[in-house]
Amino acid sequence: MKKVFYLINITIVSVLLFTSCFEKMDNWYTETSEYDGRFVVSATCEEYSSDDVPLSDGMEMWIFNTAKNAANEIWIDNFSIAGTHIKAKLNVTGNAASFNTAEDTYLVEDGGTYVLNTNGSLAAYPPAAPASAGLKKNCVTLYARIKVDSAFVSKAAATTPGGNKSDSVYLKATLFHDGFEIESYQTGATYSWRIVEGSLANMDGWEEHWTMSGYRYTGFPEDLGKKPPIVVK
Repeated sequence: MKKVFYLINITIVSVLLFTSCFEKMDNWYTETSEYDGRFVVSATCEEYSSDDVPLSDGMEMWIFNTAKNAANEIWIDNFSIAGTHIKAKLNVTGNAASFNTAEDTYLVEDGGTYVLNTNGSLAAYPPAAPASAGLKKNCVTLYARIKVDSAFVSKAAATTPGGNKSDSVYLKATLFHDGFEIESYQTGATYSWRIVEGSLANMDGWEEHWTMSGYRYTGFPEDLGKKPPIVVK
């Protein structure tokens, strides 16, 4: 009897540990359970098709509840756009069948900040120390903000590459870049750069429109494609 008791306890502990590892995805006990999941997605950009990611690459997009566990608040995480890790906390309007965000929100990690040269090329930020005061340079932070324009999670609406039925996901979003100006000023016997107050603004005309679409991860070998899933660390 003791052996049976020990085996039962080991099984219970194993199940609890396994569940806790995946508490962010496919958790049916959260206020956002209709959204929650681990999805295999493609990513396409209207402006720059060279950055597209095909479904066969196995890139994943995760959707899960926040610590607040509010019905209209979710995280999107783990996927990549043009080399930038996309993670953002979203306040959504609607429900899983049709939702969006009323406003843009800052990403947890942006795509990096650069000096914007007059010819449109990008250079390292911050620039080298200035030689005098009164100099100005334009700068840009890439992939700073995201706004979900339309999205849905639909039950059993997708057919996976292996022919299985799974939930489908669709998320169309606008990515924004922030521009700002820096100026040189004197500090004692040297010169430094500082951001010009009030210069931060959206880079109008630089917006990118991305669509992520795919299916809920099944784990079946025939659905994994030719490449292993991409997991952004």
